[in-house]
Amino acid sequence: ALLPEDLFAIVFSYLSLNDIMSASLVSNHLNKCIQACTEIQIPTHLSLQSGRITTHIADKFPFVKSLTFDNCKGLTNETQADMVARLPDIRCLDMKKKA
Repeated sequence: ALLPEDLFAIVFSYLSLNDIMSASLVSNHLNKCIQACTEIQIPTHLSLQSGRITTHIADKFPFVKSLTFDNCKGLTNETQADMVARLPDIRCLDMKKKA
């Protein structure tokens, strides 16, 4: 028996982006569940300078409503604007920056 997508989405909200991406490779069902995730946290060590990560996040998590950037490198106003444009359902965009 497979667990429902919304239950997986709750579990995935506690994982790092790398762990979520790894889980998406396990099966088609998990990949579909990951796309239903509504809360994503981008870890500190991830660099946004390439611009590719914003496209990847928008493609992988089309229904995300809450996105947290945890002191990521390359975090700019342009990055924020790009995320908002690519993710129409976004309701909370938290940009944690080191003081």
